[in-house]
Amino acid sequence: MTFLSLEFLVFLPIVLLAWNMLTKEGITPASILLLAIASAVFYSWGHGIQGLTLVLCSALANYGFGLWIGASAGLRRKLILCGSILSNCLFLAYYKYASFLVGIFLQVSNIQPFSTPAIFLLGISFFTLQQIAYLVIVNQYGAPERSLLNYLGYILFFPKIAAGPIVYSTDYFGQFSKQWEGNTQRSRDLSVGIALFAFGAFKKLVLSENIGTSADLAFQSVGHGNFSLLSAWVGILSYTLQLYFDFSGYCDMSLGVARMFGIKLPQNFNSPLRATSLVEFWKGWHMTMTRFFTDHIYNPIAIRLTRALIKRGAGRMHMFMISAAIPTLITFAVSGIWHGAGWNFLLFGLVHGIGLTVNQLWKTAKMPQLPDPIGWVLMLLTVMVSFVFFRAPDISSAILFFKGLVSSNVVWPEGMSPLVSHLPGHIGEVAGVSRTSIAYVVLGFLIVLLLPNPQYLLRNFEPSLRFKANPRGAGIFASLNWSPTTLWALTAFACMAFALKYAYKETVFIYYQF
Repeated sequence: MTFLSLEFLVFLPIVLLAWNMLTKEGITPASILLLAIASAVFYSWGHGIQGLTLVLCSALANYGFGLWIGASAGLRRKLILCGSILSNCLFLAYYKYASFLVGIFLQVSNIQPFSTPAIFLLGISFFTLQQIAYLVIVNQYGAPERSLLNYLGYILFFPKIAAGPIVYSTDYFGQFSKQWEGNTQRSRDLSVGIALFAFGAFKKLVLSENIGTSADLAFQSVGHGNFSLLSAWVGILSYTLQLYFDFSGYCDMSLGVARMFGIKLPQNFNSPLRATSLVEFWKGWHMTMTRFFTDHIYNPIAIRLTRALIKRGAGRMHMFMISAAIPTLITFAVSGIWHGAGWNFLLFGLVHGIGLTVNQLWKTAKMPQLPDPIGWVLMLLTVMVSFVFFRAPDISSAILFFKGLVSSNVVWPEGMSPLVSHLPGHIGEVAGVSRTSIAYVVLGFLIVLLLPNPQYLLRNFEPSLRFKANPRGAGIFASLNWSPTTLWALTAFACMAFALKYAYKETVFIYYQF
């Protein structure tokens, strides 16, 4: 079951109706039980009882780890924390990376092949990181969640279990202690949730799915004779937009569904392709993942290295190379592998790690700031290079794609050959490159760069947890504001209706595979 499946469009109103009946006086154990059961149904619908059982086993184990950590102190607590984190990492490694690791092992040994787990656990990367963060928080504050029901509701909560956002337990549980405001709050939450859901559905079904056709054809054409300079560039630009609208659409829908239940999730996406540096890009792309890796990988490494270098009296550049560059490369290498089991994902992470290191080195060396247009182009080129590794099935395919990006084989779209017949190179049509494909790329970037994002539109209604309006999300219509009026209701209805027009096939969000 996905947010855009027919089953979900029946499932959601039923659960919402039951939720509203059980929360007339506020959130109760019965209403939390309802969410836990609904989330279990959502997860097991397309992934089977076996997958749900494994998720529940992971949640029960970490619930127990949390109580154990909370009841311990000193060195014993630290040892239990380390052991529980290691257990989560091994769980993740077995179900996500076993085939990849076994393949490497078989390449360097003469041992006969053996089987690896065939089950795919939806959202394993997300709920595993959430549970690690929960254990770290318990270790810091010594206050584990005592209610098993509350903890299961937190881990299984269906608007976020499939592809995030990664929600810290303090952000989730803290919302249940707030005063219930009654029907006024319920009506506002429902209106905001529906608007976010409709805008997200439009991004996914109308924009991402249509733009993605050119990207899919381009990557499928790698190695074929008709793969050209134009098809490569249209392909990577299309994939950048496809992933952008797919993931941002999912994030809007996730926030929207949670908000319908009166629960605010943290912002996870904020117009990253408007950034003028790679640092700014990561402040807007997968924000909760960036927060987790910064808190739990980058900061601990950087702090320890900085302290050691200060004791030795290291110089500024030496300090930077050791205490900033190394933690950045390690963090993004882990981030790349977190996205998927493959060398191409490691290279995806390292491209960003190297780019961020260069970006920070430029500032450390006090070089002049680049003009925004140049900074934007460099950011976009770096992101697109990384996305080639992200999308290609393996490194060899990625290399072939890069060759296409610098190829002298220029192939023009249908209808343009009379205009460019005087230019050198082969003139004709290539699969996937047409005037429509180019038009979608142009339209996509106009939307990305000029229009306000949905969360900025709803900025007066706190669309996400602790939301702060960022001018980056405004576009050229900074004064435009969503409000619960008939006109905006019709706008949301039109977005949803137009989106459902394209819902003729099963659609899966790209980040579901992670």
